[in-house]
Amino acid sequence: MDLAERSRTRELPGNYPFAVKVTYIDETIRTWPNLADKCFEKVRDIMIDHINRLLQEHFGRYTHGGLLEAVNNVVKEQFTRREAATRKKIESICRGETRPCTQNEDYFFYCRSNLLIKYKAVYQKSKGHGSIFGLSSEDPHTEQRLVNEALAALAKLNFYGLKPNDLVKLFPESKMDPALEIMSEARAYFQVAYKRFGDNVPNQIDASYVSGLDDDLELALVYTIPDTDTCSKWLQESPQMANRRTALNERKKRLEAAKANLAPIVRLLSRSIFTEPSQPPQSPVSSAPPTPVEEEECDEGYSDIPDRLEPPTAVLQSFPSPIRSLRDY
Repeated sequence: MDLAERSRTRELPGNYPFAVKVTYIDETIRTWPNLADKCFEKVRDIMIDHINRLLQEHFGRYTHGGLLEAVNNVVKEQFTRREAATRKKIESICRGETRPCTQNEDYFFYCRSNLLIKYKAVYQKSKGHGSIFGLSSEDPHTEQRLVNEALAALAKLNFYGLKPNDLVKLFPESKMDPALEIMSEARAYFQVAYKRFGDNVPNQIDASYVSGLDDDLELALVYTIPDTDTCSKWLQESPQMANRRTALNERKKRLEAAKANLAPIVRLLSRSIFTEPSQPPQSPVSSAPPTPVEEEECDEGYSDIPDRLEPPTAVLQSFPSPIRSLRDY
């Protein structure tokens, strides 16, 4: 209220210059440019990380020829251009908020009316020992009953849809009413302006920086493609990669030669391992048990048949030269 009183010059009593409201509004929106810059910087950092990942994914293997560096330079240039253009547009939006103005009149009047009722109710509570109507707070039920009766009486006079806070409008004017009106109008404009500003800045960043970079980057990459010789140089591999490819190809040839040499041995091993041994001839069935002499003759006749097949390892040892040379590959 002191600022409003000091700002008066030739105004009539109860009237105060519009500059008082502008002063309070400026105090609320003074930090908005910094908030807009922080919003842009956060989006910029996300975009840079995403682009760097894409560069490494698609051009990371072409570092020797210089393709990665060339593409990276083009991307950086486009980032710089888009950032400068976006910052100018954000500054333009911030400059537009320095002068209070809105076309959203319905929402502004709605906010101002509700805020004025709220501030008047708070002011009356400060005067009435915690009660809007100055009643004793020892019996809150009595105050609620009286308020309901007042609203019912007003409804009989065709004042419908009133709430308890609406009764604040019936209080007589006081010296604090101009201050409450200034407060409610400044706060109502902030309610309208911050919603507008909160939409305009992100939309501008998306249109000018994110989408703008997407539109310009493809054309910039196409127009920076040089002659055929430079493109061939960009796609050259490093000597280390070429040497490794040569070594792997030579190793592949040696393995294929070893596989061809081992093919007959593998087939021979397969026949020796999976072929079943011949069964001994069956003796005539006799009801009498065999004599000890007959048992000895049977054992002597088939003593050269092994009890079980030799394992593959024992069989492989009989082919020392080709098999052992496999570990050299």
